[in-house]
Amino acid sequence: MLFHKSGIAITCYFVDGLCVQLSYKKLDAATRFNEREVEILRMANGSKWQLRPDDSRNFRFYWFNEICECLWDRNQGLLQFETLEEQKRKAAEKRAEEKKLLEGF
Repeated sequence: MLFHKSGIAITCYFVDGLCVQLSYKKLDAATRFNEREVEILRMANGSKWQLRPDDSRNFRFYWFNEICECLWDRNQGLLQFETLEEQKRKAAEKRAEEKKLLEGF
């Protein structure tokens, strides 16, 4: 589902009726979220966020808590939340696809 509010596009992805991924991006392609806006949106979507250690990609920041991960891509102007359960589901799906490639060997 896609929503627009206050100049921001909000995209929600659902699996089995539950929102598993939520993304925010400004509608004006020339503007990006600033640090304060990211903090406000992060706090609106959870608590006890911990910054993941720097992995040398200074344009991407990751936070996590007990239920989801948050990515802020400064270059793309994207702020995205994804549940840990969805990440596990995607990883299991990928493993199953890889396993199918080896069938018959």
